[in-house]
Amino acid sequence: QEQMEAAPFVYGDLAVTEVRAKLCALLADISPGDLNGFIFASGGAEANECALRMARRYTGRYKILSRYRSYHGGTTSTLAMTGDPRTWATDTQITGFVKIPDPFPFSYSWGGDSEAAAKKALDALHEQILMEGPQSIAAIFMESITGSNGWLLPHPTYMQGV
Repeated sequence: QEQMEAAPFVYGDLAVTEVRAKLCALLADISPGDLNGFIFASGGAEANECALRMARRYTGRYKILSRYRSYHGGTTSTLAMTGDPRTWATDTQITGFVKIPDPFPFSYSWGGDSEAAAKKALDALHEQILMEGPQSIAAIFMESITGSNGWLLPHPTYMQGV
């Protein structure tokens, strides 16, 4: 109740509040190295938008790789990262977003068990990175467990390999 009376809502990083300053101090204490800057987004799409802008600015590169069977949000850039039929009606002329193979293909099989499929998917990803030009790739966005396109849990070696 005390917090609601003091500041019921403060959008993003437009203002500093006591509770936000305390949370930042706690996060800085448990974060690795000298990490001490934090962004408080209002939702997942906004957080992903911020992450892709930071990746592009930090690396100076423009390509963002994401999987076909993924969901990253409903804004213009996050829909460009999203790789499912929801994006078919959106602007397909947005540049810099590249889809990568899934460890769970929709219409074919990598063959073998899930570990062998993960290995083949990683080999395909490696090949695609080489063909796209590693010097042009700012980031790879992916969900560790895809939920919006079915419950897709890759073999542990896949995420470790990425």
